[in-house]
Amino acid sequence: MKKPKYLKEAAAVVLTVTACVFIFLNSNEISQGVSNGLSLCAASVIPSMFPFLVVSDFIAKSGISKIAGGVILKPLGKVLRISDNGCTVFIMSLLGGYPIGPEMTSELAESGKIELKEAQRLNLFCINPSPGFLITMLGAVFFKSKALGVIFYVSCALASFVIAFASSFFKRSSEQKSTKNERLYFINNPVDSLVKSVSSATMSMLFICAWVVVFNAVISVFLYYFQNKAAYVLCSLLEITNGINLVKGILSFPLCAALIAFGGVSVHFQILSAVRKSGLKLHIFLLSRVIHALISGVFCRLILIVFPVKADVFSNYSALTVNSFSVSFAASATLIAMCILFILEVDANKKVC
Repeated sequence: MKKPKYLKEAAAVVLTVTACVFIFLNSNEISQGVSNGLSLCAASVIPSMFPFLVVSDFIAKSGISKIAGGVILKPLGKVLRISDNGCTVFIMSLLGGYPIGPEMTSELAESGKIELKEAQRLNLFCINPSPGFLITMLGAVFFKSKALGVIFYVSCALASFVIAFASSFFKRSSEQKSTKNERLYFINNPVDSLVKSVSSATMSMLFICAWVVVFNAVISVFLYYFQNKAAYVLCSLLEITNGINLVKGILSFPLCAALIAFGGVSVHFQILSAVRKSGLKLHIFLLSRVIHALISGVFCRLILIVFPVKADVFSNYSALTVNSFSVSFAASATLIAMCILFILEVDANKKVC
């Protein structure tokens, strides 16, 4: 028996009203969470991710991926049974951070440079934290150990390669197109590609920052009412940056590596739109994240047996709080410039329509 349509509409209204009341009753905590989220974006997220977003988008739009894929990554493509462009996406996902792989995959699939089946495969293993985020942010700042950040990165990268290799056995031979007759130079004008890449990366960066801010606001309210180990672990599943800072004194390093590989709900919301464009089913995507997390934890454990490290594991409720004027001028200027570019982009789109 089908439920009447008005039930869905009523549920939407109830949820909306509840959310409004929730925001009103917790306005102070939400304001603090938003402030922390914006500071986090300016101090860490934007500096570590925006350059890679521009570069990866430029590679996808310009056609330079054919050069990298055709000349450098042929052996990797044969091992993993993915195209030259797919190899480039895989490498960039290991260097640029969580959203780079899905964003680049979506761009290449929409332009017809990779097939949807391959795009679905890439979205299983091309979602990785960047070395800058793990080594500089989590390793050096949170754990006071760059070596541990390196171990986290290697663990996630090896797990990604294992999933890529394992998924190659389920790939049909017809999925990989031959690229022998395709041109190995710029397909599009590099200047135009750069302009479009900066614009696209700006919108993607704002989208990412928006989710970081939203989940930091949610975490701020949640921790106002619940301050225990279970609450900290739940926060780490919601948003990875502050979450890891909360659980570093509670969970072992391998479990932290597993959480980092999983990415958190905030990361999943950031990339879900790009992932869905490939037609990958949600439950398969989530299963791949869980598998990635488990394998990363195992690799981290094995590496720590061979290369044990010492790190700061003291944790407290304060999470990551950045003073209003403690971020660099360059990061703040970048955030303002991105907002201006976003407004100009929206205005241009309206004129085109």
